[in-house]
Amino acid sequence: MMNKIKSLVAVFLLPLISIAQTNEERFTVYVDIKAADDKTSVYLLWQSEGKTMIDSAKRKNGLFVLSGQIDRPLDATLLTDFENLGSGQLMRKAKKGVGIDALQFFIHPGSIKIKTDSLISKAVFSGSVINADNVRLKSKLKPIIEEEMRISNLLRAGGFVGKDASGKRLSVQDSLELSGWLKAIDSLASAKLPIIKAFIDANPDSYISLKNMVVLAGAFPDLEIIEPMFYRLSPSVRNTFDGKAFHQFLLGKKNVTPCTVAPDFIQNDQWNKPVRLSEFKGRYVLLDFWASWCAPCRRGNADLVNIFNDFKDMGFTILGVSLDNQNSKKDWIKAIKDDQLTWTQVSDLKHWDNSVSKLYGVHAIPENFLIDPNGVIIAIGLTPTELRKKLEEIFSK
Repeated sequence: MMNKIKSLVAVFLLPLISIAQTNEERFTVYVDIKAADDKTSVYLLWQSEGKTMIDSAKRKNGLFVLSGQIDRPLDATLLTDFENLGSGQLMRKAKKGVGIDALQFFIHPGSIKIKTDSLISKAVFSGSVINADNVRLKSKLKPIIEEEMRISNLLRAGGFVGKDASGKRLSVQDSLELSGWLKAIDSLASAKLPIIKAFIDANPDSYISLKNMVVLAGAFPDLEIIEPMFYRLSPSVRNTFDGKAFHQFLLGKKNVTPCTVAPDFIQNDQWNKPVRLSEFKGRYVLLDFWASWCAPCRRGNADLVNIFNDFKDMGFTILGVSLDNQNSKKDWIKAIKDDQLTWTQVSDLKHWDNSVSKLYGVHAIPENFLIDPNGVIIAIGLTPTELRKKLEEIFSK
């Protein structure tokens, strides 16, 4: 049940999707805020190679000018600081659900002009087709997004998300409230689908159509629906970096299914020692994708510890793959210790650009793949209860 929360919260926190550097080009963002004064600061945040990138600016000649190098359009967040709080305090306020003046948009090579009378969240764009398209789609989704925001704030206020969520005990009343919110989340997600599909069909030349198709596909896309939709996009969109990556994801989904051989990989553990999946052949392996910042993952770790201890002497083990980044390496190592995860852990500390998560087409966590002693995938996406039942069936034979 808690797994659904992570997807909702991700909509409202900084959407930092990490990138692999290729041929980079310069982007420049020009921000015009009429209500700003010389004490006002503007911060731009995005992510590269698992690291949070920040540029800041004071007003000069009436404009805030921010820039950087990127290889393709990326999610970014613009923050205005009227009180001289600093970017760190602004982000902490955002994660607590405290309202701040922020704008989520796309940075891309070239110039982006943003103008507002007062709040950056109310800004308008010029010189950016991508952001204009994104605004058009968001306007169609506005009532749904606002309701999602309301529920997200309720979840934060109730302590169901954030650092305290993994240790929260649910009362009967908590469970009833949470169940109602999750049903509302499902209903809102369903309400979005026809709007997004209609936008994609009407805008095959739009990069925003591709970005939303990725969301529409989810971790386990219905290939009979998504593949034809993808091929209806214009060649210029399909041949972008993200278009090619999504195409590879769709192809990979045909190969990472039950009864197929699990793709082998090498990734370093927390002591920088390389670990190869094929080293575990001869045992049943749960390939577990998680992160220190993922509350549902942390909540489920207690169950995994019990399952691991009950079956580890029968030929079962777990290989954890963390989607932490360079900035959260210490949090990852601390979470391993705090949650008593005694099995092997690996990560390349590149967040959602983790090479193993991309290999297995993982777009949401927690996620897992159960692999048999011959290296064949036998189950995907098991809850702790389902995993225990499966292992009992296996080892009772």
